[in-house]
Amino acid sequence: MKLVHFGSAGSERPGVIHEGVLWDASTHTNAWTGEDFTEKRLAELMSSIGTFPEVPNAESLRYGAAVSKPGQIICVGLNYREHAEESDMEVPDAPIAFSKSVHSISGPNDDIRMPAHAEKLDWEIELAVVIGTDIYGPTQQEAADAIAGYCIANDVSERAWQLETSGQWFKGKSAPTFCPLGPWVQIRDETFNSEDLALKLWVNEELRQNSRTSLMIFSPETIVYQLAQYIPFRPGDVVLTGTPSGVGLATQTYLKSGDVVRAQIDGLGEQRQRVHRV
Repeated sequence: MKLVHFGSAGSERPGVIHEGVLWDASTHTNAWTGEDFTEKRLAELMSSIGTFPEVPNAESLRYGAAVSKPGQIICVGLNYREHAEESDMEVPDAPIAFSKSVHSISGPNDDIRMPAHAEKLDWEIELAVVIGTDIYGPTQQEAADAIAGYCIANDVSERAWQLETSGQWFKGKSAPTFCPLGPWVQIRDETFNSEDLALKLWVNEELRQNSRTSLMIFSPETIVYQLAQYIPFRPGDVVLTGTPSGVGLATQTYLKSGDVVRAQIDGLGEQRQRVHRV
């Protein structure tokens, strides 16, 4: 079961993709957020799909961010050994956590808006997880069970703001459209295995990132377990699990207006964004 938002920006409707068909779930919820990701609500949704109207011409629709109004977006840095090495940073012995503004999320195919004073705009494909329960100080099993689903994120980063100004990484991660999310949330079930998914990202059809989730230093379950010892999580929160090697920072090659970024992860669909200077 896949959860989506479809429709024009600002007027998106919640939908469910099940058995290859898009269903309008507006009678179930106004948007996929918060309690919608709990086990109870997902079970209710699954039992209701047959009552929803089918959405025609699904392939031609615009899709919005897969999660609406997450309470927080927590990110993990340097979670692939080769990315730490290309960034000339030490391989961490625990997840490195930082955050993005919740106002940075955008649709998976919406333009990336490059601020006028941005100098070093970078791409970062990541596996994102969506939390489905309240957790704080969980056991390892509770942390694993707290993951409701998975989706693609592009952790767009302005490296000059992130690394060349005083302060924390948050500044370089949080501008509007700096977190394309989706096209859907794949709800966790026994048929979906997140342990060895291929992640690929192209810039202007040149393959820049090509890795697998099996090469993560810390698995999604370990990340949630370790971070939840310090940070309370609630349903609908989003956790970005880190990017592999191949980012622009490594070669000082950055995005410019007109560039096209395309990203895909096995089973989670594809994103495509055009960079637009504002």
